[in-house]
Amino acid sequence: MPAALNLFVILTLILLVILLINMVRTRQRRHKMQLELQEAKDRFYTNITHEFRTPLTVIQSAAQNIMRHSSTESSIHDDAANIVWYGNILLNLISRILDTAKMVSGSPLHPEWKHGDIIPFIVMVCESYEVYAAEKGIRIKFIPRETSVEMDFVPDYLHKILQNLIANSVKYSHRDSEIRITSEVTGGKFILCVTDRGIGMTPEQKSHIFKSFYQAKEEGMDSSGSGIGLPLAKLLIDSIGGSIEAFSLENEGTTFVVKFPLKHGSEPHESVGKDEWRELTMVIPENEERPQDDSQDNVDAVRILIIEDSAAVARYMSLQLNSSYQFYFASNGEEGLEKAQELVPDLIITDILMPGIDGLELCRMIRSSELLHHIPVVMVTAKATHEDMLKGLEAGAEAYLEKPFRSDELNLRVDKILEQRKILREKYTHALEKAEIGETPEIASGDRAFMTNFVNAAMARIKESKVDLNALSADLGLSRTQLNRKVKAISGMTTTAYIVNLRIRLAKKLLRDGENLPVNEISFLCGIDDVPYFITMFKKATGMTPTQYRRRWG
Repeated sequence: MPAALNLFVILTLILLVILLINMVRTRQRRHKMQLELQEAKDRFYTNITHEFRTPLTVIQSAAQNIMRHSSTESSIHDDAANIVWYGNILLNLISRILDTAKMVSGSPLHPEWKHGDIIPFIVMVCESYEVYAAEKGIRIKFIPRETSVEMDFVPDYLHKILQNLIANSVKYSHRDSEIRITSEVTGGKFILCVTDRGIGMTPEQKSHIFKSFYQAKEEGMDSSGSGIGLPLAKLLIDSIGGSIEAFSLENEGTTFVVKFPLKHGSEPHESVGKDEWRELTMVIPENEERPQDDSQDNVDAVRILIIEDSAAVARYMSLQLNSSYQFYFASNGEEGLEKAQELVPDLIITDILMPGIDGLELCRMIRSSELLHHIPVVMVTAKATHEDMLKGLEAGAEAYLEKPFRSDELNLRVDKILEQRKILREKYTHALEKAEIGETPEIASGDRAFMTNFVNAAMARIKESKVDLNALSADLGLSRTQLNRKVKAISGMTTTAYIVNLRIRLAKKLLRDGENLPVNEISFLCGIDDVPYFITMFKKATGMTPTQYRRRWG
């Protein structure tokens, strides 16, 4: 028994050693596979960014050549400038993706440390964002406790960190608010705080903001972007021995607190000069002057309202459509709704991702508005999934196009929608000619309610006296222009022409039913004191005098 037991123990030990060796080998293979996978990912990011950079470089070079050989006043020069501008934004995004991939993979970094005054550097970055922020009604204020702080830092890293923090604050700030940036030196650390008075974050959102590609989904706010800005900022901060924290309250704002060591290593670093700072590429979001609204003088022109937060995209859309249309522009949903109520346009083109009221909510508000209910809405957006399209159509959009859109498709969609509206108006006008007084031709329920209210108010004014269009508009809670645009959009007639139609239909009824009523009394009942004018108007509309009509139909 002892010999057998010894053999069992020996065999067990041998088995355990074999298992242990296999485990070690498995871990080694797994580790090797992970390294190979990471190397493959690194090569992929490096190669794919190279593949992006090559055609972008050619595109930008060609665009710059066009700019050099075209007049600065020409539209071709402007288009080429836009190509260069957005090419720089794409190159910047590609660099951010590559930087993030490298840092996540643990690839060795070689930051170029410098020594110098960090305060002017921060001032430079803040100033580069001031005009962009001002376009959104936001002020940027840098308040350093110390006017000069000599320290070690990596200019390229600090530049990217500040850009991402400021851009994030601008993106989620409310209009007419302030982004306050403060700095101080405490306990051997340089402390930088970026505070906004924006939408803030929930605890759940705050717990994810430094994760790559995460984007907080906030109703009514622009959620576009890459989702790598803040994660990249944190990776850069961590790599140079700093730290970052976020403090936020929902609907009150957010503060990012960044701490940097004043000294890096024991060796002195090369001094950094202002000229070197200026060489850093300051790629910020678009800050182009918004296109101007057309004049409202031509009351018969087709009006298109474009609601798009990118000035370049808004202008490009207008250039692709019929040049005989009149174009009006808004940069967000709230402004778009106000302009829609003022203009009562023939068609609205809107993005979905916008600050404030987004495109979906805007479309729902238009559909629930008695004044705007009839206006067709075309959505042109980067949200391109099938589910996104269904949400847009459910909200009431007539068409849904994804960005980048094809100009010929947008043009065709708009023209066909307007053509269909014209056909509907012609059908309404034809039906109106045959309708009895008090009858409303078949139209959409929301428009039927409006036209019923309008006809009732107009008939009350007709029976009382001459119709004052300003007073009639006030009865309906609208301006005279709004009323005229609404009535014409549904019926194809101006308010004045529609009221004439009402008078003719009333006169026909009275001539048929009131055998004993003289023509002059019928004229007065139709709100016309001038009997000869009434007879002329009636003949023009029916082809016969009131007396002839009575003989034929009475």
